[in-house]
Amino acid sequence: EHSDVDVEKVKSEIEKQAEETKEVWIKTIESLKSYAINMQNMSQEAYELYSQQAVVILKQMSEQLKGQAEKARQDMAILAEGVSTEGKQYLSTAAENSPEPVKDIVETFASQAPELREISEVRDFFIGIPY
Repeated sequence: EHSDVDVEKVKSEIEKQAEETKEVWIKTIESLKSYAINMQNMSQEAYELYSQQAVVILKQMSEQLKGQAEKARQDMAILAEGVSTEGKQYLSTAAENSPEPVKDIVETFASQAPELREISEVRDFFIGIPY
C-alpha cells in the first residue's frame, strides 16, 4: 500500500511538473509571437520611413541632374557655335589658298544645300570619293 501511495504521489508530481512545463512553453511561445509582431511592425515602419526618405532624395538628385544637364547643353551649344565659326573661317582660308581639287571639296561643304547642313549626313560621293 505504501508503494501505491508513492507511485500515485510520483505520478501526481510528474503530471504537475508537466503542466507547469507546458504553461512555461505556452508563455514563451506567446512572448515570442508578441516579439515577432513588434519586430514586424517596427520593420514596416522603418521601411516606410526609409522609402519616403529615399523618394525625397531621389527627387532632389533628379532636379540637380536636370539642372546640370541643362547647363551642359548650354555649354555644348556655345562650344558648337564656336567650332562652327572656326570651321567656317578655316574653310574660307582653305578655299582661298588651296589647289583646285581641295577647293571643290571646300565648296561642297560650304554650300547651303539642305542635305549638307548636317555634317553627319554628308556621304562620300558628295566629295568625289568612290565607294
